[in-house]
Amino acid sequence: MTHLKYYYPIFILLLTSCISGPYAKYYEKQAPTTYEPTKNVTWFDYGSQDIDTLYQSFYSDFFIMGKSEFSGYISNVEKAKKVAQKVGADVVITCRNYKETKTVNYTISTPTSSTTYVRNSSGQTIGSATTYGTQQSSGSYNYDVYLQQAYYLKNVKNIVPLWERKKDYYECSEETGEFGGIWHDDNYFIQTYRSEDKILGFIVSSNYKQWLIDEPKFIFDVNTNEGVYFCSDRTPWFANFKINQFGYLEVNLKDWENFSFMKNN
Repeated sequence: MTHLKYYYPIFILLLTSCISGPYAKYYEKQAPTTYEPTKNVTWFDYGSQDIDTLYQSFYSDFFIMGKSEFSGYISNVEKAKKVAQKVGADVVITCRNYKETKTVNYTISTPTSSTTYVRNSSGQTIGSATTYGTQQSSGSYNYDVYLQQAYYLKNVKNIVPLWERKKDYYECSEETGEFGGIWHDDNYFIQTYRSEDKILGFIVSSNYKQWLIDEPKFIFDVNTNEGVYFCSDRTPWFANFKINQFGYLEVNLKDWENFSFMKNN
């Protein structure tokens, strides 16, 4: 075992280089050391969002140990998780943003042949001659170019991630204002609490087995009504909150969807 530690960084480099795809090809290490591989990686995929804004808003407690960035056809984003496992990341976030549409002109040469038959006076074939050549055909097609990025994150301070901070993490009391009470839809019952200028929503019960009591469902600022909503897979997403004209707690997810919760009576 003493000798293995000297070869470990080389072993990791070889493993990483064997992962196919551009996420591995364009991986740039930023960590001062090499971490052991892990299978326990949390992956959040955001599609067309700004990755730096996401990092600053939800993940700034994590160290960026490496990045992948490239432009081209949409690549298999699950490869980013494979890279994250190999380099020992705790979290990987991915984004893909449209950049431009390119046109490719092409010319294809295809082989051609022509056979001439020689016949006698009786009409019988007595020979043939075949000539060969090429035929040119041209066309064009369009394809979309996307800027594709992945940030590989390490929890070097061993903090509790934002999406795992249960009610006992905060100093809070039950909210008594217009946002106060227990809110529900077909899948969740959520109790709201107040912590300084923040409204926090925690799970009371859920139809989804992965959601447990006192886990966070949303956090927002009472002055701006802007905050974060944790999706069914716990992805943190920018959201705006308000009480609509029907008395429902309306949640507007940025660039995505709107839905609402009704208050228990």
